Amino acid sequence: MQKSVRHIYLSILVCVAATLGTLPLIVFYFNRVSAITIIANLILVPLLGTIALAFSMAFILCAFFSTGLAGFFIKIASLFAQVSVYVIDYLASLSWSSFSFIKPNLAEIIIFYLLIFILLRLVDLRTPSVVIKKDFLTRHPLFLKISLIALIVFFLADAAYLLTRDKFSSDLRVTAIDVGQGSSILVRFPGGKTMLIDGGGFADSSFDMGKLVVAPFLYSERISKIDIVVLSHPHPDHLHGLLYITDNFDVQEVWSTGQRLDNENFREWEKIISQNKIKVKYLSAQSPPTELSGVQVKILWPLKPLKHDATDQFYDLVNDESLVMKINYGRVSFLMPADISGSVEKLLIKSGQNLHSDVLFVPHHGSSRSSSPDFIRKVSSSNALISAGKNNPFHHPDPLILKRLTDANVNILRTDRDGAITVTTDGTRLAVDTYVKPR
Repeated sequence: MQKSVRHIYLSILVCVAATLGTLPLIVFYFNRVSAITIIANLILVPLLGTIALAFSMAFILCAFFSTGLAGFFIKIASLFAQVSVYVIDYLASLSWSSFSFIKPNLAEIIIFYLLIFILLRLVDLRTPSVVIKKDFLTRHPLFLKISLIALIVFFLADAAYLLTRDKFSSDLRVTAIDVGQGSSILVRFPGGKTMLIDGGGFADSSFDMGKLVVAPFLYSERISKIDIVVLSHPHPDHLHGLLYITDNFDVQEVWSTGQRLDNENFREWEKIISQNKIKVKYLSAQSPPTELSGVQVKILWPLKPLKHDATDQFYDLVNDESLVMKINYGRVSFLMPADISGSVEKLLIKSGQNLHSDVLFVPHHGSSRSSSPDFIRKVSSSNALISAGKNNPFHHPDPLILKRLTDANVNILRTDRDGAITVTTDGTRLAVDTYVKPR
C-alpha cells in the first residue's frame, strides 16, 4: 500500500514538474493553459506508456514465430490506444479544459524559471535527506529568501501594470491588422476599452484567420477582453475571423447593421453570440453617436437599421450596405467605410454629413469601383490605409486608386507591403507605425 501511494505521489510530482517546466513556452507559442494536463497524464501514461507499450513489444517478439498471436497482441494494444484517444477527446471537450492567456515576454519567462529554481533550492535546504553541494546559494540562504520575495514582488507589479496600463492612457490607437485579403481593425480607446472591427477570413478555406492571425496579435498586445466587436457586413473576408474571437475572448457587445446570411458561418456566428449571451446592437445613421472615453463613434451608413436576410442579394449590394463609421478624438478623425462602392460614396456626399477625416481606411481594399475622385476630395485625408493581401487575385489595390490618392497628396499605407499599421493620436497629433519598417 505504501509503495502504491509513493508511486502515485511520484507520478503526480513528475507531471507537475513537466507542466511547470514547459508552461511558459506553451503559453508563449500557443496562448493557452491546460487545466487537465496532470489528470490526463495520470490516466494516459499507464495506458500508453505501460500497457499499450507492453502489448506492442509482445507483438514485435511474436511476429517472428506466430502471426496469429502477434495479431492478438496488436489488437489489444490498439484497443488501449483507442481508449486513450477517447479519454483525450472527452477531457478536451470539457469547457474548463484549457484557458486562453496573453503572451508572456522574454523577461517574464526568465523570471518564472528563476522563481521555480529558487523555490526548489529552498525546498532542498529544508529537506534533511538531500545532500547539496556547497555553493554560494546554499551558504547564503538569506539571499535565496530575499530573491524569492523580489521575484514575487516583480510578478505582482507586472500583473498590476497589465491591469492598469491602459486605464491611464490618454491615447487613441487604431491598428489595421494584416489579415491578407480582408479587413480587421483594432481600436484601443483612452482608458483601456477595445473595439475590433471585422476579423478577416477567406471564403471556402479551412484557414482560421481569427485563431491563427487575429488572436495571436491580440494576445501579443496583452488583450484578452474585447468590449465591442463590430461586423461591418457578413462577407467571409470580414466575418470568418470573428467566429473564433467571439467564442474565445471576453466579448461584451456586438454591433452590426442587422444584415444576415443563411449560411453555415453566419449561423455559427449567431449561435456563438447566443451561447455567450453577448449583447447585440443594430446600428445605422439614425443611431445616436456613442461616446467612449472622450472619443465619439458615429455611424454614417446605412441610413436605417437593415435587419433582413441578404442571402439572395447581389454580392455588391451586400457591400453597399456595409456599416460606415467615423471616429472623432479631439481634432483627429478616422473614416472606416468598409466595402462600399462609388454609388454609396455619392449618397454620403449628398447627405451633407461631415466626411473630412485625417485617416481614411480605403473602401473595399482599394477596388476600382470605390474611392471616387469626389469622395477622396471630400474626405481630404492626409493618410490612407489599404487592407489587402499580397498578390491577391483581385489585384487590389487598383493602380488607378493609388494614382488618385497620390495625386491628392495622400500618404498611402498598405498591409500587403507594410504589415500591421498602427496610428496613435492624443487628439491633436498623429503618429504612424508599421510592422514592416521601410528600408
